[in-house]
Amino acid sequence: MSFPGLPALYRLLVTGLVVLGALMSLAAQAEPTMPVSFGEILTLESRIPDRSLRYGSEPSQTAALWLPLGRQRREGEMPLLVLVHGGCWLKAYSAEHVYPLATALSRDGYAVFVPEYRRVGEKGGGWPGTAADILHALEVLADQVLPGVSREHTVLVGHSAGGHLALWAAGRDSTLLPPGITIVGAVGLAAIVDLETYARGDSSCQRATPALMGATPEQAPDRYVQASPARRALRVPTLLLRGSDDPIVGVEQLHALGGAQTLEVAGAGHFDWLHPETPAYAVLRDAVFDVLSHSYSGVDPQ
Repeated sequence: MSFPGLPALYRLLVTGLVVLGALMSLAAQAEPTMPVSFGEILTLESRIPDRSLRYGSEPSQTAALWLPLGRQRREGEMPLLVLVHGGCWLKAYSAEHVYPLATALSRDGYAVFVPEYRRVGEKGGGWPGTAADILHALEVLADQVLPGVSREHTVLVGHSAGGHLALWAAGRDSTLLPPGITIVGAVGLAAIVDLETYARGDSSCQRATPALMGATPEQAPDRYVQASPARRALRVPTLLLRGSDDPIVGVEQLHALGGAQTLEVAGAGHFDWLHPETPAYAVLRDAVFDVLSHSYSGVDPQ
């Protein structure tokens, strides 16, 4: 690199600045430091969904679908992931913050369906409307023409409060699911599994649990039994993942679902699962493959 006509010292300074800029650019592309903050998730880019769908008349009864990239032209059918976002079941947190994760998973060869749902603070939000919306969204998904995508190999993936909803849906009797969709596994990412225990905490997200349920566990114990995945038998292979540095969902939630496999990632926080460049994302990607390997006989999604 040369800069004709400049004094030697000035040339050296400019060269140093160019090198520093290159190093800073490389650092920006490097793996983010765990634990990742929610603010970092909000800065990530995503591609526009291939389809935007509606399954009800309320503003939040919508969904987005990403078709698989990379290997979708190979023979065989791609598995389908239903990705349920978290956010303490509150209106303040919408599905858009998991769009970068959906983008990354579609790039890895999966079809990814992200339902929005009515949350606390919206008309119809709360129990049971919030959970029912996940099933209603699956109904519109069942009606879609998706060449090369296997709805008979669907995995439910949910983060935090969305982990609660995904695991609840995975625990439903198959006769209650839309025809044509077969749930073959579930993956909970920092999932809230035991609502009764969680509702008794004093963090802002824990205090949102009685708002979701419309009562405390003491006031409506039967309602919590119906809503809590920890109180229902597993119907499909289930894997729970948690970061060791998660301040929002405690380690007791990781072990609250009898029969589920569990894995804790050292150094990961609550939001690392949503960042496609963290080690936690690589664990998630492998976890989905492991769950699918119990039933999937089509093209290797990896």
